[in-house]
Amino acid sequence: MKKFSLLSPGLLLFALFQILFTQNAFAQTENAHLTFFVTVGGVTTEFEEGACGFGTSQFGGAITTDLCAPIEWARDVIGNDTLACDSIPAGSFAGKIAFIRRGTCNFTVKALRAQAAGAVAVIIANNSATAAHTDCTFLLLTGTDPLITIPVLNTSRQMGAFLANAIDSGQEVEVCINPPNVYMASTFFPFKMHKRLSPRLLPIPSVFLPM
Repeated sequence: MKKFSLLSPGLLLFALFQILFTQNAFAQTENAHLTFFVTVGGVTTEFEEGACGFGTSQFGGAITTDLCAPIEWARDVIGNDTLACDSIPAGSFAGKIAFIRRGTCNFTVKALRAQAAGAVAVIIANNSATAAHTDCTFLLLTGTDPLITIPVLNTSRQMGAFLANAIDSGQEVEVCINPPNVYMASTFFPFKMHKRLSPRLLPIPSVFLPM
């Protein structure tokens, strides 16, 4: 969290209006500071961005409002595989989040296949047995494809295993991905300035803005 000191009441008021009327927006899904909730059988588990949780991507759409949808394995038409390197039946993921395993083809190919099938977001599981990775390793997915407009995230092995077991249990699994939002109460507290005091001698308030 960064702290900014404002040098005058006018600047303070300007900053307050900026916070009040501006919501966070992100270019692509990268560095989004998201929170991830998984609900299975009425029990919700929270995962954080970072170690043992999930990572973001350099491509795909931004998450600027809460996104909640059921999540399912994305199985393609060739071998019914969950790698999603081949096309996924059209419309099969309308209103759903596609869960895909890492491997074989590029991350952008997987995301584009899921998007074409109607997915509202893509979660790619890091199921790699790479010796350099632990169960808590998360990735920043690299790649470029302007055609991908839905959000794309990836999971650590630990989080991916949790999602896989939940989906394979046969229960409906809902995922909610929440961006950080800034809200402010609509209460204004005016102050009086004594005519003998200079504004420079007044205590300077501080405003805290999200990183």
